[in-house]
Amino acid sequence: MRPPISDPLQIALDAGLAALSDQDREILTLTAWEGLTPRQIATTMSISANAVRIRLHRARKRLSQELACGDNASTHTTPLAVESDR
Repeated sequence: MRPPISDPLQIALDAGLAALSDQDREILTLTAWEGLTPRQIATTMSISANAVRIRLHRARKRLSQELACGDNASTHTTPLAVESDR
């Protein structure tokens, strides 16, 4: 377990992620934190790479909406970029 972080951006991001479904959190963390490509995530989740891209797009949109609804509306631009599938 990581120590508490007082950075407002991190607090907003943690709250936004907590508001998402388990599936959305999983696909976002596999992409942003683990650095997996859509093809690698597809293998991990037993779905197609195209389904990963669609789910990732929707999860990012939902996270952006969660961040925009929070007190720190400016944080909705936090990039969660993923490299294109090679």
